[in-house]
Amino acid sequence: MLAGGAFGLRAFSQTSEADSRCPRTECSDPAGLAANEAAKSAATTANVLVGAGVVLGVAAAVLFFTGGPTKKTGSRGSRVTLELGGHGVVGTF
Repeated sequence: MLAGGAFGLRAFSQTSEADSRCPRTECSDPAGLAANEAAKSAATTANVLVGAGVVLGVAAAVLFFTGGPTKKTGSRGSRVTLELGGHGVVGTF
């Protein structure tokens, strides 16, 4: 969402530049028109990034609050032990 905010600020800055070059609806200043197009592009990017950030944040919260066991369930499954030269590795699956 931080990137979306940065693009949003950029869009506001470019809109301000476009408005100062072209105060009326109709404009023939190429720099003002370019600033207006850049502002539209930055605003679209900001909207997409903020939306994606919100979706990812909600997904992370759902996974955090609903994921994992609610209590210790003990060890069920297979236990594998490997010993070589007095050193061992144990894995539970």
